[in-house]
Amino acid sequence: MLAIMGASGAGKTTLLNLLAGRLPADGGAVCTAGSVRVNGHPRVVATFKRQAAYVVQEAPLFGQLSAREALTFSARLRLPRGLGAAAIDARVDGVLAELGLPPAVAATRVGGGWSAASAGGSAAAWRLGPSW
Repeated sequence: MLAIMGASGAGKTTLLNLLAGRLPADGGAVCTAGSVRVNGHPRVVATFKRQAAYVVQEAPLFGQLSAREALTFSARLRLPRGLGAAAIDARVDGVLAELGLPPAVAATRVGGGWSAASAGGSAAAWRLGPSW
């Protein structure tokens, strides 16, 4: 585990964006020196983007999707088009297992906020979504 800590405005997000290849290493608004290496080898941004990623603090998620559905949606956008549904489902299952999310949690909506109950959507019918 790695922790990047610092005061607000210290450049933590900028550092992560640079390391992830979301910012140009030379030119642009960020002035850098040196090189980014992965396991001792120069980082190839296109390869690195397929191998590693991080989620921004304010990640937009569809609150009405379950954790499994959100991962499947992301996988279908990121993985090669020719990959079949069974292969995508297997990949999602692997991620859920790696995260240690049991099926009941994987079925929980990621928004966790308010949702309309089926009884007409009146104020009295609103309830807080399930929590883990």
